Amino acid sequence: MTKARRRSHACSRSRPGRRPLPQGGQRARPGAGARRVRRRGEQLRPPHARPVRHPHRHRPPDYAGSGRTFDHGGDLTLDLLAGQVAATFEGPSDLVGFSLGSAVAVTIAAQRPELVRRLVLIAGWTHLADSRLELGLRTWARLADTDPESYAAYGPLMAFSPGFVSEVGVKTLMAGDPPRGALRQIDLALRVDVRDALPKITAPTLVVGAAKDYLIPVEHSRALHAAIPGSAYAELDSGHVVLHERPEEVTRLIRNFVTNETNG
Repeated sequence: MTKARRRSHACSRSRPGRRPLPQGGQRARPGAGARRVRRRGEQLRPPHARPVRHPHRHRPPDYAGSGRTFDHGGDLTLDLLAGQVAATFEGPSDLVGFSLGSAVAVTIAAQRPELVRRLVLIAGWTHLADSRLELGLRTWARLADTDPESYAAYGPLMAFSPGFVSEVGVKTLMAGDPPRGALRQIDLALRVDVRDALPKITAPTLVVGAAKDYLIPVEHSRALHAAIPGSAYAELDSGHVVLHERPEEVTRLIRNFVTNETNG
């Protein structure tokens, strides 16, 4: 999902209050003195989910293929999405990336280190490292392309923990239409490989894994942490969409990390 902060799930979806990026990626300047927290990711938002509140200003732009952001219509790439998000920065910001947004955030931090004050990566991965990850994403893409009803069921099944699914219920989790750009964003997820970028990250970094993540198993977050020199690691008892299963806990982790002046 970049920080001023970012959003949830493996494919983005627009929500009220989100503003599109025009073709040039420019956006209105935030209030003077505001501390920006950028967040980016994919979204699988349960209709009942509560917004996560944070004292810093956060600005989650939509990717091309979602909402009203300019979309050239071709294949999505990390460089394209990173460029769109980086265009919203007026100066150094704390950057939070969730799921696919984690790879976008890594790309920004490696290519534009002067923009990233602190970096938080949630439920991310370095590359298509194993057959299980590939099988899960390819199945999801196939269902998105051929079977909308099964696609709507597969997402919550893989992205939320069993306890959360039982608590919230099938009807709630399957409500709403799939994000417009879902298939193209899953296709990009299958092509993610940020291994060369990871050693270039200089910003203090926190990696957050989700212990019950069946979409992007937690081993991938652990590998991401191991590949970023000096990074910190935390793990929550949650499914993939930790921003909605454990909003208070993940917000506390982010707040404590970005306000810790000893991080630089």
